[in-house]
Amino acid sequence: MAKDYSSIEEFNTALINALKGIVPNIKYSVTPSAIKMMDKVATRIGSTGMDGDGKTFSAYSEKYKRKKEKYGKAPYGTQTYFKNFNFKGAFMRDITVVDIGETESTVTKRIGFVGTTSEGKNRITHQSLYEKHSDDENRSIIKPNEKEEEYLVGLIERALFNYLNKSLG
Repeated sequence: MAKDYSSIEEFNTALINALKGIVPNIKYSVTPSAIKMMDKVATRIGSTGMDGDGKTFSAYSEKYKRKKEKYGKAPYGTQTYFKNFNFKGAFMRDITVVDIGETESTVTKRIGFVGTTSEGKNRITHQSLYEKHSDDENRSIIKPNEKEEEYLVGLIERALFNYLNKSLG
């Protein structure tokens, strides 16, 4: 039910108060929204082997293909037709929002990785592994495509609309 404001001043006060909460509300909604978007990115990479611009990644080496076919974990870890950066699945599951920045009028997010994996006898962070893969490919391997970015914007728009609807009634 819409709130019935008794005067333009009352509405103006409600609007000013609502505006003060927009950036914090967006900041609050960015993390779960970005994680949902990155789930779509990981699924795209795992199922198609394509980057955010629709280009395929370089091929796996023959040695790595044999290792992946023998030790990889399904569904994406044993597939070798295209590179999808999946072996046991932990790497792509560890994508998250690692930093959120905020100014008076903008909110920024930085996507990264948590967790570690073994590489031979050594442990390596998933962030380091991402950087290595991105360097090898000469591009970010987790760049969202246009549809995935639109999905993120839609999630944040929905959260903002719900906030304003609740604030202004």
